[in-house]
Amino acid sequence: MGDTGSPTPGDVLDKRLMSSCVSKTEREWYAKRKIERLKERNKNLVTENKLLRSSINIHQREIEALKEAIRASVEAMECEAIQNEKEWRTGMFCGLEDIGVTDRYDACIYGYNHAIERVNEWVIDILTVPER
Repeated sequence: MGDTGSPTPGDVLDKRLMSSCVSKTEREWYAKRKIERLKERNKNLVTENKLLRSSINIHQREIEALKEAIRASVEAMECEAIQNEKEWRTGMFCGLEDIGVTDRYDACIYGYNHAIERVNEWVIDILTVPER
């Protein structure tokens, strides 16, 4: 019986095969056909399983690359140039003087763009995952 409680076509066929009016040859033919269908289904499931395992392996490599990128970015945040609080509070070494920025909004835009460039240097280069 199917999941819904009603008989499936396979159940009806099995009952028909059990009846005495079906010849032995017909029963053998139906049994062989059923075995072939089960083998084909098994083959499809094995193929699907291999594809899923391959996909899992790819995702695991991507996760490892992300972990490494996060680890590297945390290490980069601990470097001396980033941790030197006195200098960033006074604006020393931030490059604003070199480009002539005097407006605070322009300074914010410059700082944001510079931060994005640094993130690209530290993190995105590490995220390069090998070709699939």
